[in-house]
Amino acid sequence: LVRMDSLSATLFRQRLERLLLRVSMIAGALAGGTLIAGAALLFGLPGAQAAAWLVPLSLLRSHFSVLQIRALAYARADALAVLSLAMVVVVGCTFYLRMTDRKLVALVTVLLAVVAVLIGHAQSRARTRHLSKARKLSLGAWLSELCQQQTPVRLHMACVATRLARPTAVLHQLHSVTATARTTRFGRGWILWWEDGRTPLAPAELAALLSGTCQQHFRCDGGSGLAALSEACRSEWLPSELGHALGAAQSADSPRDLRERFARELPTGHLIDAQHASPGLASLPAGELALIRRALIAETREQHIVPRRAPWQVAVYAPRGEPSLVFVWPAHAAHGGEFRRAVVHASWRDSLPLSLGVRPRNAATP
Repeated sequence: LVRMDSLSATLFRQRLERLLLRVSMIAGALAGGTLIAGAALLFGLPGAQAAAWLVPLSLLRSHFSVLQIRALAYARADALAVLSLAMVVVVGCTFYLRMTDRKLVALVTVLLAVVAVLIGHAQSRARTRHLSKARKLSLGAWLSELCQQQTPVRLHMACVATRLARPTAVLHQLHSVTATARTTRFGRGWILWWEDGRTPLAPAELAALLSGTCQQHFRCDGGSGLAALSEACRSEWLPSELGHALGAAQSADSPRDLRERFARELPTGHLIDAQHASPGLASLPAGELALIRRALIAETREQHIVPRRAPWQVAVYAPRGEPSLVFVWPAHAAHGGEFRRAVVHASWRDSLPLSLGVRPRNAATP
């Protein structure tokens, strides 16, 4: 762990820590099972029932041992002191309580579980604060900002192996290495970022950053942001859906085309214009409006998460990351999925200043 930390292989170190935690929990479960088996052989059923009270305590002790070893390995004296003090306080308070042995074991187990939950919550809050500092753009805003660059740009596309690392963790490490990169996510595992082509990351820094957690990684250089994006689309290095959407021709008036298609395929839906009110939505019950609001926020952030059992579906036309039109229709509509995909693709294409209009290199020429 210390060597990985010194080599800045943070993603591998975090994965190894998770594996050690799982192994420690398995070891604690085996120790508890062995204790129950031994007690059953020596004292019969009453002994096995008494030993079963110690199994949760064995699992918690294994969990705390990993936390203590991690604090000791990284010379985190404050974390080690907090963990040791918590265990001493929890165990020490039992000497002043007049309770049966089983009640004391249950009390210690509950208190240690509460301490473990509080520690995990504190660590999660710390990671959230670090990640909130990262500059992650929506895909539309990212494409618009990339195409505005007139200086040399290096474009990176990486597909993270989600079984090895989380894409958000890779983005966090990227922003800890460089503050100039502009990042976004696509789909479940793809992360895209671009940096100044005149001062790119060194190969050693990039290798330490990715740490072998990516199934695929492509990069291309261009004299401008639009040139780099065109080269990536021509080389088919972009994710297939994104490359297909950007390679298609732009419509002369996407909002008008989407309005007409929406009225034709989803006549029972409602349209929200950023410049005008929607009288149809005003008549809906408050509960359905709340669900539409949740779906709208998720769709605007490009999370593509629809609340469960929601009676309405939402698609947002947001070129350059700025919501312009919001389409709302009943969840049981027949063409809802196809229309949502068309709205998303139009948002991506209209985030570009002009149509790429490129053909893949391996496409057949007439």
